[in-house]
Amino acid sequence: MVIPALTEFFKKLLSRFIKPDVLATSTVLDVDVENPSNYLGSQSLFIGFTAKQYISSSALTPRDVNKFYTDVMDFCVAAACYFQKKMPVHDPILKEADS
Repeated sequence: MVIPALTEFFKKLLSRFIKPDVLATSTVLDVDVENPSNYLGSQSLFIGFTAKQYISSSALTPRDVNKFYTDVMDFCVAAACYFQKKMPVHDPILKEADS
């Protein structure tokens, strides 16, 4: 129960910035989260409705918008790398608990 929940959470995180075809052809633990060719484009990156509204209605320069998307992508990659390395899917206690 715990490992499937962690895996599902990680898949949801990845779906915010990784291309769907990469997720469809790999297990979440095998996705190369540091490979930029696996990333969605800036306009497809999930940032939330309110953030998208703010960006489109504000007087931000294209450079500021680009920096924002770059920072969001950097955050997503860092979070995914950390989670991928620390995810306890091979923990024998959790495996036993899921049985």
